[in-house]
Amino acid sequence: MKKRFECLEENNSEKKNKEIEKLEAQVKKNLNIISNLENDVLGLKQQIMLRNENIEEKEIQISEMRESNTDLQSMKFILDNHVKELTMQINPKEKIIKELKEQIGKMEEELIQSSAQKSRQERSITDLKLKLNAKDKDMRKKMERACDTSTVVKRFKADLLSCVGFIQDPKRLKESVLQMHARYIQQSDSQGLLHPRVGHSVWRPISPVRS
Repeated sequence: MKKRFECLEENNSEKKNKEIEKLEAQVKKNLNIISNLENDVLGLKQQIMLRNENIEEKEIQISEMRESNTDLQSMKFILDNHVKELTMQINPKEKIIKELKEQIGKMEEELIQSSAQKSRQERSITDLKLKLNAKDKDMRKKMERACDTSTVVKRFKADLLSCVGFIQDPKRLKESVLQMHARYIQQSDSQGLLHPRVGHSVWRPISPVRS
């Protein structure tokens, strides 16, 4: 039974550790994805800033170079479209970043719950071990006591058979019985080898010899 609890503890601990490692790996992976996406967004925003600066410069050139107004308007249109395209690329990535952050939050909650559950299971296993050890100690004491009692009973039977040999000699029979009483009944009471009712029930049929 003790090995069974140890095996259960080892399996539960290994399973929880694998789950925690898996969640931590997923969190690390998502953090890397977020970092890459944020870098992409930053680069795109910088490009937008550069494009806006170019637009502003071109608008200044438009005011200064009215003769080439058509070409500049075309360039502005192209740049505006490019800005729109970059903006369209940024929005989905920002949405992905938001979703990944929410997913990371949920995973962190799962990690906390898994750790708490693991701690509860470890405490439960520890309690079961303590109870099992206590039961083992109690069982060993009972087995030792039963062994000692069995030894005393065997000796008692052997001495009782010896007393039968004095059945024709009441005096020696009485002395032998009294010696047995002192040796087994009183000694068993003091050492707790026999239950009091057991000892006295064995002695009761022999008591008339003493009187």
